[in-house]
Amino acid sequence: KLLTSIVENNNIKAYYNGVFQSTIAYTGTYLNTAFTLGQSHNRANFMTGHFQELIVFPSDITEILPNIHEEMNLYYNIYI
Repeated sequence: KLLTSIVENNNIKAYYNGVFQSTIAYTGTYLNTAFTLGQSHNRANFMTGHFQELIVFPSDITEILPNIHEEMNLYYNIYI
């Protein structure tokens, strides 16, 4: 699975296998004290499995996101 989240202002855009799914409003506070992977926002559910790759960008990459998804899919053969 290729899961992508883009934080933009007070919104989070979600993509699944390169396809946009939804935008949700984020009403919380961003802190630099914790960074959690593989866990839901309410900390109740944990991911089972492994991360193959994690990429963090310091700026908005929305414009080139389709290219990034395509390259990752070609390399890892995630979806058709």
